[in-house]
Amino acid sequence: METSNKNDAYIVQQYINHILRIKIMSTDIYRVRIVSVNKGKKTVLIRVYLIYYDGGYTELPIDMSFFVMILRDGRFLIPNSTAASKEKVYDTDQETPFFKATTTDNLLDHKWMTKNVPRFIKSASSRDYHKVSGKRRRDGAPVDTRKDSTLQRALYEIVVTDTKWIEHLKPGHVWDTTSFDVVKNFPIERED
Repeated sequence: METSNKNDAYIVQQYINHILRIKIMSTDIYRVRIVSVNKGKKTVLIRVYLIYYDGGYTELPIDMSFFVMILRDGRFLIPNSTAASKEKVYDTDQETPFFKATTTDNLLDHKWMTKNVPRFIKSASSRDYHKVSGKRRRDGAPVDTRKDSTLQRALYEIVVTDTKWIEHLKPGHVWDTTSFDVVKNFPIERED
């Protein structure tokens, strides 16, 4: 019975977190897929897909501030088969070192972000860029944004300053996110 109560509390907390994100920004703009994590090199490969094509969003992330937001985005912690791992798994996103080092208010504060992006992320580069493919709507968006293969996407290599910032990420984690480029001070190097 105690396990059930813990699971119920976890689900309620995830719902509250989701509602808080909706208040900040109500529409998921990107889909994020963790491709690999190399703790020895302090790197994580992340494929980012543009899933929202209305409202002027036509580009993939261009600033490292996006990935600072991603490191705190806890929706991927909801248990699923692709995230199964023998490594440490956090019961809630509040337990991760990155969550403890930041607040939502921090992430939305331009001054804080400008000062602290280098505290967490050493460098970022993108490659393997793909434009929208397949059938499109009149506005240029793909007909079906559930098919990753039709979406505008790129692979990002993120190098963090400390392994603890990525210890909660596992290959196979996938989630849609409201994260965005908070500032435009830390450009991502694009490798074509």
